[in-house]
Amino acid sequence: MTIAKKDKIRITLNQHELSMLLLVAQFMKGATKQALINTEGKEKGKQLYSDFKSAIKNLKSVAKSLDSEDGETEINLTNQEGFMLQQFLLGYLKQVAREQPSGEDDLINTAILEGIHDKLIKGVTVYV
Repeated sequence: MTIAKKDKIRITLNQHELSMLLLVAQFMKGATKQALINTEGKEKGKQLYSDFKSAIKNLKSVAKSLDSEDGETEINLTNQEGFMLQQFLLGYLKQVAREQPSGEDDLINTAILEGIHDKLIKGVTVYV
């Protein structure tokens, strides 16, 4: 599947969702890189990982600019960055499901991440 890099995806996240996504994505960076290289090959895996890192960089930039009183914020990503975040969350949520979350906090956090994944899937595509 080829995704045009100039196309954009726009999603709206609240501060808690953004923080949760950044926390999990940064925590799983090493495992994500290795998984991409293992499944896609060294060269393509590194390119996909570069898109994943770029998405994290964009999310960090938005997070730094947020005021603590801001409600929701719009985040613009390339379609490739959005796709990589979707794939990352899908893999992460599958892993969490296999581990069977034990506590109420785990279930709440999983539900939040599932909501973010849904937003990424339904993101508005803007042609530039």
